[in-house]
Amino acid sequence: MASVLQEEIPEHLGIFIDDGGIKGPRSTYQHEKLKENQLIRRFVWEYAVALERISFRIEEAGLTISGSKYACCVLAPDIVGHVVSLGGRKISKQKINKIQNWLRPTTKKEVGGF
Repeated sequence: MASVLQEEIPEHLGIFIDDGGIKGPRSTYQHEKLKENQLIRRFVWEYAVALERISFRIEEAGLTISGSKYACCVLAPDIVGHVVSLGGRKISKQKINKIQNWLRPTTKKEVGGF
């Protein structure tokens, strides 16, 4: 997947093994609208362009996207235990709870379970 999408990494796409997250702009540009179409905000347009370009590359390469894992235009998605937003990246509450409630492992299997 990384070789097919290498031109999009890291500016528009973040990859972790076989998962990827399409990045939107780092700003909402104070909700500035496009000159060509006042119904569309600039940051939405920029995200849509990146989404279309990456989707096209995936389709052309014959790759697939998991429908159950796919989420589009999410303000603060949880990506591999981190909640990512315009405000930055934080460890997800689920991950923090898992760490706080993690019992001391007694076997190799239990160590790998984390």
